[in-house]
Amino acid sequence: MRAAIPPERVITAELDIPRVSLSIFPQDVQLEGSMQAYDRALLAAVGPRYKLIRSSTGNDELYDLREDPGELHPLARAEVETAGLAELEAALERLLAETPAPLGVKAEGQLDPDEQDALRALGYAGESEDSELRALQAPPRPRKPR
Repeated sequence: MRAAIPPERVITAELDIPRVSLSIFPQDVQLEGSMQAYDRALLAAVGPRYKLIRSSTGNDELYDLREDPGELHPLARAEVETAGLAELEAALERLLAETPAPLGVKAEGQLDPDEQDALRALGYAGESEDSELRALQAPPRPRKPR
């Protein structure tokens, strides 16, 4: 981030699993496992000092943006001020509660044949129902670690 975040604000962001873009890689690259690190959804909350990134794999990353602006050294939860961490956690919970499922995804995660045809016509899905359309099903959303 280039500018300082006002002290009273927390900015949130969400990134869905990039399944369609990951599916363009050759099958041998997909099967070797090097793409698995990217097969996840992310939520982020950025406050004036700390940044919390939560993954759908169940992992959190915390950074002190004042001391580590390049986000090279993740912090343990115990290293972060309790109030600052609580504010970021609350922001992520609000984001999850307010954000609908990704476009084109039904609550049960299934697309009907008309929707599949419409997505193919728009170029969002290929001819193979097994690969591209499966990529459009509901991805898991990041949740608070237990």
